[in-house]
Amino acid sequence: MKFIKYFGLILVVILCKNGYAIVCGDSNLSSGFKIHYSCGAGTLKSGQTLPESTSVVFGASVQPVNITTTYCTAPADHVWNGQEIVVNGEVVAFNTTRGASPTFKYKYTHDITVQPHWVPLVTKELAESTLDLYLGHENSLTGSRFETNWSNWTWTSVGYAFYLQGAAFCSPIEPQNTNVSAGIIPNNQAELEAEYARKARDGRVCYCKMTNPSVDGSPWIVGNIYPSAGSCTYDCVSMCGAQGHRTLGTRRAYLSGLLTD
Repeated sequence: MKFIKYFGLILVVILCKNGYAIVCGDSNLSSGFKIHYSCGAGTLKSGQTLPESTSVVFGASVQPVNITTTYCTAPADHVWNGQEIVVNGEVVAFNTTRGASPTFKYKYTHDITVQPHWVPLVTKELAESTLDLYLGHENSLTGSRFETNWSNWTWTSVGYAFYLQGAAFCSPIEPQNTNVSAGIIPNNQAELEAEYARKARDGRVCYCKMTNPSVDGSPWIVGNIYPSAGSCTYDCVSMCGAQGHRTLGTRRAYLSGLLTD
């Protein structure tokens, strides 16, 4: 996967060799450009209208509208994770701002289209090709997030390249290895599966498992070990969602059922 620039409060540095932007030379830019909006691969929601295209001149400060799920419905098996800037069909920048879009200096020499960044459900091919670019804290890119549903103890972990969903529970069963940052997969998977079915959630050890996509052999991993059962039940679901971003080891453990399929 090629590197995509991330735009924030100040537009990312754009190199002279970028054919869509100028910082080292000059050109006839007096005619100005347009910012267009699109749902990309998504579909416009019934009753919604995308913002009108706006005119902009090179070097001006601009703040595009953030095209979120308020406007657009995601394609099947995709979730929203920010917005992209597209020039001539090529994604040249993105951010994951959920509120108002950041303001930046318009340094493009073409019209741009602002559209959602839709993230697909992880597949074996995505897991193999983009595992290290998922956007964990060890990567140079940013954009990972997680969501929780405490009513049924489930979570969603979203990165730039893909997303996955899973379940969580707290248990008194102690793991054989406590180095959770290494993505420990305990040996007693059958025992943990039975413990999960009990739905007691009454221990200090947080266990996490990918359930979507559903893969035979997808293991329970150790999400965290807390000082008490109370602290586990307070934080476990969030921890499992966040673990998708923590280290390559924990991410690989989540996806081990896909990677060994």
